[in-house]
Amino acid sequence: MGASQPPIAPGVNPRRRTVLIIDDEATFLDLCRESASTSDCDVRTAITAAEALHIIDRRYVDLIFASAAVCGLQLIRIIQENHPGIKLVAFTVQGVPEMAAHALHEGAIDFIERPFAVGDFQEKLKQWLGPDSPCSPSGLVGRSQSMQKIYNLIQTVADREFPVVILGETGTGKELVAQAIHLSGPRKDGPFMPVDCSALPPTLVESELFGYVRGAFTGAEQDRKGLFEAAHRGSLFLDEIGEMPTDLQSRLLRVIQEGEVRRIGSNKAVPVDVRIIAATHRDLNQAVTEGSFRMDLYYRLNVFQMVLPPLRQRKSDIPLLVAAFLKKHANEIRRITHVSPKFWTRAMAYDWPGNVRELENMVERSLALGSGTVLTDEEESLPQEVQAGRSQRLATERLGVLEKQTILKATQRARDSS
Repeated sequence: MGASQPPIAPGVNPRRRTVLIIDDEATFLDLCRESASTSDCDVRTAITAAEALHIIDRRYVDLIFASAAVCGLQLIRIIQENHPGIKLVAFTVQGVPEMAAHALHEGAIDFIERPFAVGDFQEKLKQWLGPDSPCSPSGLVGRSQSMQKIYNLIQTVADREFPVVILGETGTGKELVAQAIHLSGPRKDGPFMPVDCSALPPTLVESELFGYVRGAFTGAEQDRKGLFEAAHRGSLFLDEIGEMPTDLQSRLLRVIQEGEVRRIGSNKAVPVDVRIIAATHRDLNQAVTEGSFRMDLYYRLNVFQMVLPPLRQRKSDIPLLVAAFLKKHANEIRRITHVSPKFWTRAMAYDWPGNVRELENMVERSLALGSGTVLTDEEESLPQEVQAGRSQRLATERLGVLEKQTILKATQRARDSS
């Protein structure tokens, strides 16, 4: 078997993309072939792993859909080792997240659960035959419908210059989305400067944003640029802007409107060309009503708004995220080859109030505290929050049943006495 795909003349791409579908059910293969007929691609099918490898060795293949249950992980591993340029999407069984995680761990770029709607398959086909997601440089992970909407919004606003406000709970990835907008637009070669408005004392926010000159205040021993100047011809990400003191909001509004900044202690205006991307977990509209956020700044920033979904609303992305975090935090001391079914049961049952950040912390902690090649749900490796979350959910369900039984008994007694 060759070490790479058959060579192609420089500068020449196949006129039609080739898709290979691997499964042992002829009826299923026919359905996939018919579903793929809407795309301008050449569809090949294989019933066995040997037949699939025979096709790969003799023609250029762009994308493979392979049944993880039929082909096993070994075929995915062989394809990744010998033909790393081929994109592979795994067919997995619905309700068995460990199968998807194992496929992703071996190198699959995505998965689709069976049974699936024809439209879902066609969407995956269109998605992976097209160019890679512009969000990949920022580290965003997820292929759920809600994340696809986010990717589309990123593409919509990337080439524009107006401000963007990103809303979402803590840990949903607001800074990654801001980076994706920056890296996908014309300012990608310029600086991306983030600042967490909630992490800085009010006395430091002004000097961090606008800079200062020597002697402006005690300790100002030399001139210093602020983040606005540092972000010139790039993007400035104002995280948790809802926490910015109101007296600084007016100055921020002036800089945005005039396109120039004055350092603390100076009357000289310095022109700045900066795109503003802001984020907050607060309801800014309510903050305006309460008087803690300026209305004029709100309308100046809120030209385009994006709302990020919490992890509990896109749990289908958890296997992708876990696979990404296992790869990110991999080390030579402990190499994970499998994830236990019980681990997935707990992970999928938990609502993750800390969202993606909490999930990553859990994976990193489990890697550090556990042992062996299998990621398990043992008490010493799985955080207590996940264990308690499941127990609390079960307790709530039992309480609901008891309440319902009590109401029914009371109703029955009332009927009997009437």
